[in-house]
Amino acid sequence: MCISLKKSRMHFRALRAGSVTDFHRETFILWINSSPSARKMPRYELCVILKAMQRPETAAVLRRTVETLFERGAVVRSLENLGERRLPYKISKHNCLHTHGGYFSVDFHGSPNIVSELLDHLERDVDVLRPTVLKKDVEVSEAQRCGLQNEKAKSATSR
Repeated sequence: MCISLKKSRMHFRALRAGSVTDFHRETFILWINSSPSARKMPRYELCVILKAMQRPETAAVLRRTVETLFERGAVVRSLENLGERRLPYKISKHNCLHTHGGYFSVDFHGSPNIVSELLDHLERDVDVLRPTVLKKDVEVSEAQRCGLQNEKAKSATSR
């Protein structure tokens, strides 16, 4: 499987075990030729807080996470680095107390039955502090939004 990493104007081509390791304070988008079956799968967002690490270790954790998604049949749409920040409260994980962490977001299509397996896998990973999977809603078009607003306005004026 071939993955294209896109960063601003620079384009990288890498194989699945790619060598791009600069995930620190940058946004990378993984573009994968999505199959028709990916359109039928629900869309999820994986929000992950990783413990504070150097760039190569962070890249290795993200690579493991994305490969875990690939193994379970998910199609990754994007991977975004939200930056490293101080945690809102101290998190005790795997007998260590953490005060800083790296925030990442992975947008993917996947089967609903892989979500619990993915969370179990990430909970056991010593480098992941908080994994959270959210189901993304279907986007509403502008015409549908206007239609809903018009209906609300009509019902308000008829009272």
